[in-house]
Amino acid sequence: MMRCYLTTCLLLLCFSLPAEGQLPVHVVSTRDCDGDGTPDAFGGELYYLEACSTQCMLTYAQLVGGAKCGQCPIPPDVRAKLIQELRAEPGCCEQESACQAYREKITKTGVVDDAGKPHKGWAGVTRPHFKQGAWEVVSVEPAANGCSSIQVRVTWSANPQTRYLLPKWVDDSSVPEQCRSLARQWVAQAEMHELTHREHAQDVAKGANRAHGMIAMITCPAGDTAAMRRQIESKLGAILGQRGDGGTCEGTTGLEREYCELGRDYHEHPAGQGLDLDCSECCGKEQ
Repeated sequence: MMRCYLTTCLLLLCFSLPAEGQLPVHVVSTRDCDGDGTPDAFGGELYYLEACSTQCMLTYAQLVGGAKCGQCPIPPDVRAKLIQELRAEPGCCEQESACQAYREKITKTGVVDDAGKPHKGWAGVTRPHFKQGAWEVVSVEPAANGCSSIQVRVTWSANPQTRYLLPKWVDDSSVPEQCRSLARQWVAQAEMHELTHREHAQDVAKGANRAHGMIAMITCPAGDTAAMRRQIESKLGAILGQRGDGGTCEGTTGLEREYCELGRDYHEHPAGQGLDLDCSECCGKEQ
């Protein structure tokens, strides 16, 4: 008969014992997974392993994946109970710890946009980068008070830039499939979420071309081309707008405000809500 010990995620030690029926297998971790300053311990009544006279180091992923202890197959019921023991303790597999560290990074720092600004609580961010094209004065007519009535044609565009802060274990074969699946879902939702923001940017630019593709304005004094240029560029700058607070849109103007308000409304809609990243899935914990 065998008594087996599991240490340091996971060291499975098996050695012969006198035959005396089924023996409990005590699972012990020497890692301090919960950060309380003492080693974490697990215990449970498990079946012994037969004909196992070696020791082996198994990761959680190997245990879940069906690995043997040396040349000794681990019976399915024993394997299931070992896994169950580990699932019972939160934070005690490397993948779950990595997942929790990732969540903490999102909370404390968040993704950094293309301008170097961090966004706490965000895993993705898209800046619209609106741009006005070259403008052209297509008509000039006399107006009252020595001014000119002009028509200005201009085009507007967006070149959205997206940045992500994503989990790194998506394609790591050593990570349990349920954890990789969770990461793939997270990445897919983050990409879809930011795609929506990119579409918002393009929609705003298209709207600007409809509403502001041809601009009528009064410039003064008539015949002063330098003054006309300054007044046209001031008008176009006001349409383009500027960024304020990305969360509330406070202080945001022009096209930037339209984009911000679309994003704010999207975030308030169920379709724009984030996926709950439950790191316990990385250790196979059943919900």
